[in-house]
Amino acid sequence: GLGLNVSALGLSALNSEISVFGKLGLTYSAMLGSGSSGVALGSKEEKASLGYGLGGVYHLNDRLGLRAEWERLYSDVTLFSVGLQVRF
Repeated sequence: GLGLNVSALGLSALNSEISVFGKLGLTYSAMLGSGSSGVALGSKEEKASLGYGLGGVYHLNDRLGLRAEWERLYSDVTLFSVGLQVRF
């Protein structure tokens, strides 16, 4: 399969430790179909959707932050992620 996501992020600092953001973007995916034996049947499923999300960052220092995000990629796909953000 192939997937691509292009998003714009609007970020606002609440104070020196916490920032919140909103996200809006386009998500595209393509999957090639295969039979039960794993042999490709030549079918292809493509999806494109406008995605959106919300999140926040707790800044540990000037370079590191803990980031949590909720994102709706498609009407049937929702993503929640937690990670470490590093600024260069």
